[in-house]
Amino acid sequence: MTSLNQLTESAGRWLAARTTRRSFIGNVGRISLVAAGGSMISATFAGRAEARVCGQSGVSPKCPTYDCFAPSTWGWCWYAGNASCCANGGLKKICDCCRANHPNTHGYCPEGSNVYCVVESCLEDPRVMKVLVEQNAGRSASEVSILRTSVLTAGSVATVVIADGDDPFAGALALPVASAVSGVVLVSPRAELPPALAAEIIRLGARRVIVVGPSFTSGLVSALSAISAGIEVGHLGTNPSIAGASIEIARWVIGATGATSLTCVSASGPSSVSALTAGSFAALARTPLVISREAAEALRAELPALTITWIGDEVAAGRTGNDVVIAGSDPLVLARSIVSARLAGEPNAGFPVALYPVDLPSVAVGLVQPGTLAIPHPDDQLDPTLRDWLIAHRGRFISAQITTGFRQSLQDRRVWELQSALNGFEQQLLSGDDGMGLPVITQPIAEREIGKARLTGPPTTLAPTPVVGRAKPKKRTPEAK
Repeated sequence: MTSLNQLTESAGRWLAARTTRRSFIGNVGRISLVAAGGSMISATFAGRAEARVCGQSGVSPKCPTYDCFAPSTWGWCWYAGNASCCANGGLKKICDCCRANHPNTHGYCPEGSNVYCVVESCLEDPRVMKVLVEQNAGRSASEVSILRTSVLTAGSVATVVIADGDDPFAGALALPVASAVSGVVLVSPRAELPPALAAEIIRLGARRVIVVGPSFTSGLVSALSAISAGIEVGHLGTNPSIAGASIEIARWVIGATGATSLTCVSASGPSSVSALTAGSFAALARTPLVISREAAEALRAELPALTITWIGDEVAAGRTGNDVVIAGSDPLVLARSIVSARLAGEPNAGFPVALYPVDLPSVAVGLVQPGTLAIPHPDDQLDPTLRDWLIAHRGRFISAQITTGFRQSLQDRRVWELQSALNGFEQQLLSGDDGMGLPVITQPIAEREIGKARLTGPPTTLAPTPVVGRAKPKKRTPEAK
């Protein structure tokens, strides 16, 4: 599924929650139960079609995520008649994702469609995803970065910053540069310019390209200059030491933005793992990032009024005065502390986030754009600590980016958990995958539209859905003749 398709589908779902009508809502007299799917369902959803979910009256597969992409479309929902289906006793919703002429029961689907899979939630309407989780399926940092910018309008970007996809430190340093020039980040190999990357620079309409990092070759700079006679190409941070390069880049950012503060992480140790998060933190404030305590102190000697945010125990030890300290030795916890500090500093703002595998920081360089907060996760895991942290800060995130196509990336079940954490579907409260909890309760007509599902409290009708077939005509009495 491409990023653009997912963006379009999710936007449609969000807007649908605010429309007054769905084409299939007029069929208000239709009542049916989900019955067992055939063998074709089992083949289509291998490993998912063999069990019903708590409160479900038949066997249809669970959707792997909360997405219902075209050519599928949403039907309406029903409610589980047993409060034990949600661990907190809340009202469980089970909604149909439908597909035209699919070989399964009709369920609560638009005319001509049948149940493709079902989704369930313990709080919000699972058909409404206000916080998009966009999956970027590139196979390298460069491909991921092109996917990220491909949704932008052609000719809309004046400046492109080229980041080093083989060095997460250099990649992190590129973010404040892009923020300073209101540009975007694209990732390139060090010695050659991929044709797809050159084509994207042309499509975006860039008139200026800034290469950031010490390891890029003169050949790449020349190739960028050759894209078009009207493109200006510059190179920042050519010092072979990453700490020295960060000082050069910081001076440039301070000159471009007038920044009076900077952020510092260590060149090694736990805080170094948080470099990309620290770079996203600095970029949001349009301030520079430097690598190593010595680099920060060298800039402080030049500009004594600088305020420094020291990140991690390696660089923060002994810091006092007006400086900010974000301490910690666990890189995953430290990264969340960095993001929490940014959220606390702007309590009324919402932020896009990028979640990346902690062991793939180089690939993640292509995922993070200026204005986006970066958060590492364990390989293919949304561990309970991170999940609960996301839930605690729910409402502060307006979208999420993830990578796919890598072994370490979040796979379907983890994407499902992430979508739930950000949107309030409360999958962690779902209980019972063995079909218990019958009977189910028909969703009242007024609650069938997307975004109108009941979230709390008992349904307005407590009568279980009857098993119905075609009604037999009544015999006419003599008086009716």
